[in-house]
Amino acid sequence: MTRVYLAGPSAEMNAMKDRAREIEALGMTITEPWWERIAEAADNGWLHDAEVPADFMRESARRNQRGIVTADVVVVCAKSSGGFSSGAAGEIGYALARRKRVVLVGNTRGFVWSWLIDSRDVVASWDDALALLRALV
Repeated sequence: MTRVYLAGPSAEMNAMKDRAREIEALGMTITEPWWERIAEAADNGWLHDAEVPADFMRESARRNQRGIVTADVVVVCAKSSGGFSSGAAGEIGYALARRKRVVLVGNTRGFVWSWLIDSRDVVASWDDALALLRALV
């Protein structure tokens, strides 16, 4: 079974959850549903990173790290307006350092990390990303 770490902008969390369900429908596993931690933080009334206790943030980072380590492929979605969220560079860099396959989805807007990704794994749309993932099944 293929394991996927799905990264994307937290401001577009609902779209990321929908995409995770589509990945799971392919018979793949999401290694870290980070959006659950964001929802948990919001439930605690922490709406901005600066309000979140350090221990909570540290544990979230560790979970994301484990999610990347255990993934077969790391899929990073650009913001709907183009470009990547602030956390994307860290996730991409860590995934590349761990020699993970990285798929970039959306308008990369000259994002420097895209030059280190196999051009076949830089796709313009979510449909293109799903087609790539289907080929892995």
